[in-house]
Amino acid sequence: MTLIDAGPLIAIIDRDDAAHAACVQELAEVEEAAMTRMRDLMQKYQNVPMDLADASLVALAESVSQQRIFTLDNDFRIYRQRDGKWFEVVP
Repeated sequence: MTLIDAGPLIAIIDRDDAAHAACVQELAEVEEAAMTRMRDLMQKYQNVPMDLADASLVALAESVSQQRIFTLDNDFRIYRQRDGKWFEVVP
């Protein structure tokens, strides 16, 4: 699994970003299973909506069996992991 910080995600969305082309190319090489899971999550939570950054955190949490998320984003009180577990949101 490849961890993705917010910077590349913003560059992927912002076509005017100087790193856009490099980030789009690199994203194509990110593990397909992780990308599929993130797309599935964004589709499932499209009414929230879930962005790629949130989807990547949920996918990572699932892969390492982690339920505790340190965030100010209340959407993590809505999201569920694949096994249906709720996140423990802190603070």
